[in-house]
Amino acid sequence: RATAAASSPPHSRPGVLGRRTRAAAKMAAGASASSTVLALGAPFAAFALAGLLVFGCGGALLAPRSYALAAMQHLAAGLVTAAVAAEVLPEVMAARGDARATAAAAGGFIAGVCVMLLLEAVTHGAEDGDDDEHHDHHEPLLASNQVADEEGGRLLAAQESTVTRRQQSKSERCLRCAEAAAAATESDDEPIGRLLEHEAQSPPPPLTTGRVPPFPASLCAAVAIDALVDGSLLGLSSATVGARAALVLAAALTVEMGFLGATMAAALAGQPRLRAVAGVVFTALALPLGGAVSSAAGHAAESNLALRVGLLSGGMAALLYLVTEELLVEAHSSGKHLPVYVDSMFFLGFLAAILVDLLV
Repeated sequence: RATAAASSPPHSRPGVLGRRTRAAAKMAAGASASSTVLALGAPFAAFALAGLLVFGCGGALLAPRSYALAAMQHLAAGLVTAAVAAEVLPEVMAARGDARATAAAAGGFIAGVCVMLLLEAVTHGAEDGDDDEHHDHHEPLLASNQVADEEGGRLLAAQESTVTRRQQSKSERCLRCAEAAAAATESDDEPIGRLLEHEAQSPPPPLTTGRVPPFPASLCAAVAIDALVDGSLLGLSSATVGARAALVLAAALTVEMGFLGATMAAALAGQPRLRAVAGVVFTALALPLGGAVSSAAGHAAESNLALRVGLLSGGMAALLYLVTEELLVEAHSSGKHLPVYVDSMFFLGFLAAILVDLLV
């Protein structure tokens, strides 16, 4: 029997070979789809990552002026709005007639809004905390300078009554007060009024200190969370919607990542160079991490309509929040009336995204 089973042709054992063939085919298809998702998502995430790294490491050298910055923000807002209207919203509307998918769309939208509101609270809390630390760090220097000025005035009054008596300046006095006191002691015939005039015209001493300001860890964490969300949107769009939507989102989010990088550069200006660059690089790693995770989730949700619609609905809410509460609000934060060409950049970005969708 064993000899007969071994010598039997392959078609006499169709069950075993069929299962093995189907399993191998599924593994090959899964590997091919995963590699395709990563290959599609990687270039789009690379654009935004490059924007964050270039503006973060370049900092003030690459920061544009106010009008140019507002124009870029309007352009990015138009690109994102067009991507939502032309690419993401039609995919969400595929839930029409399916109760589970409709509920998933509503739940995903609400969850996306809540996540963005939480992110906004964390970001503003981080900025306020860093500003308080910066203010507390410099307040003692200003107070000591004011005390030194008052002591200098009392010293000049004492020199007017007893010119021959020499006083030694204390360790807290400024350098200019000590020089004025020495000059008044050495020249007995110099009028006190001239000393006071010299005191008023002399520039205040610079506030120098060898201490390094505290590292803005809270701001870096907030930027990392924002980069994680943006990377997730890029990965999700490339995996579920398509390359065209991912291309438009990559262009818009590259501009936004550049703003975040410039903000980090300003916060890390007083840090040692190695520490500042390391902070920018490690923060930027959150962007490809979010892209990889969301790409895998989007690929897994292709066969599940409710999960796919829920993810897209949450991403749509995040994109709308990005446009209305971040890009446009930041563009008009100066309170000045912007030129016409700045406002028109929103519509130019919208038109450019529509043309890309029609031609590509």
